[in-house]
Amino acid sequence: MSKPESNWRKVNKECIERMICEGYMTAAGQELIDLAKQNGSWDKFADAEAGIIPDDLQR
Repeated sequence: MSKPESNWRKVNKECIERMICEGYMTAAGQELIDLAKQNGSWDKFADAEAGIIPDDLQR
């Protein structure tokens, strides 16, 4: 089980999507996903995985 403040990578999200579509997601797993979306950890790496460079690192 993941910690509530864990960071969610793209590969994990893809696995989760398959689990939901195939009916394997448990209520406890969905609760962690919902919590991650609420606390911001769900999207923490979205920009990095999309190749977006933060303004403070661009030169």
